[in-house]
Amino acid sequence: MPSPNPVGSLSGGGGAGAGLASGRPAERFRVEGGELDVWVNSQSQQLHRVALHGPSRLIRRSTDATQDMEVAGDEIDFQLDELGRPIATLLGSPAELKLAEMRLRGKDIRFFGDQNRVMIPGPGSAVLPMNASVANAGGMAFGSPSNASSGPQSRSANASPTRYVDVQWRDGLQFDGRVVTLLG
Repeated sequence: MPSPNPVGSLSGGGGAGAGLASGRPAERFRVEGGELDVWVNSQSQQLHRVALHGPSRLIRRSTDATQDMEVAGDEIDFQLDELGRPIATLLGSPAELKLAEMRLRGKDIRFFGDQNRVMIPGPGSAVLPMNASVANAGGMAFGSPSNASSGPQSRSANASPTRYVDVQWRDGLQFDGRVVTLLG
């Protein structure tokens, strides 16, 4: 019986063989702490689910920095739903999700990757990048100088620094890929 491929280095993006032409994976994953469980579909030999138990951190670095991601929590679960779409559930005190320049914290974070949706039931906090359309949505300032701060410099030398807003909520956050809704 052939031995399975090692799970320590995963290549993603662009389907089977992505990154192989250059000899480098399109994405690199680093796992810190915790115990790792991996489920592979026995028929398709495709990765179906990965779970980390105990305080853990998973870091994904992509050739496209806007696709970088970090997750941390006491329980981290990545799996494919019945349609093959990725879902991440992060549990912790707090769990954290960092996507590009957005940082989210809560006890229960659910990230629907290919749909770019996030749900955080209950209390939490976020640091969100602002742009001109968000800062003046509907003629109302979303972030004012008292709650917006200068973040890291933009990747372009000609662009102005990205502005950030710190938000907290009591009852939940929902992000549908375009609009953030805070509850409570």
